[in-house]
Parts: sequence; structure tokens; C-alpha cells
Amino acid sequence: MMIPTASLIATMLLFSLPLHAQELTAQYVLEKVQEKYSTMNDASAQFVQKTILRFAKKEQVQSGSVKVKKGNKYRVETGEQLLMTDGTTVWIVSRTNKQVLIDHFNRNNRVISPEKFLTGLPNDFEVKRIQSVDGVVNMLLEPKVRNAQTRNIRSLTAWIQTGTWVIEKIEYLDLRNNRIEIALSTITFNQQIPDSEFVYVPPQGMKIVDMRAVQ
Repeated sequence: MMIPTASLIATMLLFSLPLHAQELTAQYVLEKVQEKYSTMNDASAQFVQKTILRFAKKEQVQSGSVKVKKGNKYRVETGEQLLMTDGTTVWIVSRTNKQVLIDHFNRNNRVISPEKFLTGLPNDFEVKRIQSVDGVVNMLLEPKVRNAQTRNIRSLTAWIQTGTWVIEKIEYLDLRNNRIEIALSTITFNQQIPDSEFVYVPPQGMKIVDMRAVQ
């Protein structure tokens, strides 16, 4: 069973000067993205994640929904699996096996994931290339330094709509040239998602594996 690996993440305003009236620079785009996501209290979207392994014969595709909220809260749901955290506790639910794994939240556990993608561009990357085609900015970023977040990532490419400054697609390339693509759709911001959406209450009959007890 595959947990959506990979980070949602974030982005932009509904107004700006037209691009032909000003120079499109990396700094300008990053400022617009930061401006958009700094106003975000919560967000939700549908996602499609593709994992393309270098030596595999076919790609792995997974789709689902994602919700995020300030305070490291997120909820990623696919057909057979649910992953959520309230910023303190993590619940990984397998509907097929009727089992829930409970653990402490660790922000470094999921370096690449839809929920990270829905909260903006990571600060530990720098822009190496930028271009704009048909109102979509394409930015190639590489890690500034190697740390827990970036040690296995070669590069990150983001596709950003200039009309809304929202990140709609992101691609991660690892050091072995494997790729993870995450595309978001039906993106909404500040819908007052309740905190209860990020807390899991196991129903009767669910097997509970509490990893906190062995740490």
C-alpha cells in the first residue's frame, strides 16, 4: 500500500501588473507566491501523483484529496488509505486492512508530498532557471544545501499560473533520476476547515498499532 510520498505546498494573488509591462524575474515570482500563501489559513485540493522509476516499465499513479491548515495540520486521502495529523499525532489508516498506525508527528518524515506542495515553495531551494509560456511560469530549483529535507533531491520544477500565482504542478527529480510529479486541481483557500478534519477517531473493530508506546 503506497502512502502519497512526496508535498503539497502553495501560492498567489489575483492581481499583478501584466508581465509584458515588467521584467519577469525569479525574485518577482517568488515574492508573488509568498504573498499569496502568506494569507492562507487553510487550503484543499484534488491531486494526481505519478511516480516514474528510472528502471521501471510503467509509472505508478495515485489520486486523491488533500487538506492543509496552519499548525502543521494536513489530511491526505486516497481510495484505500487515509493519512492525517493535527500537528502532534499522525494517523495512517488502511481501510483494506482495517488498521490504524499512530505515531508522533515529524515534519521531516514526508519530504515530497501533496500537502507540502499545497503550502508553497520550500525555502531551502534556489532558482536556477525561469521561463514563461502561455501564462504559466516554469521554475527549476535546486537545493541550496543538503539537509534532512533535500538530501535525496536533485531538482524541483514548479509550474505556476501567473493569473492567480498558484502552484498547479510540481516535479521532483532524485539523485537516481527517479521522478515524482504532483498535479493539483480544484484548489480552494480559506474555507474555514474545522480542526476535527485533522483528528482521527478509530471506529469499533479497527486494529490500533500505537508506535508511540515503543519509543
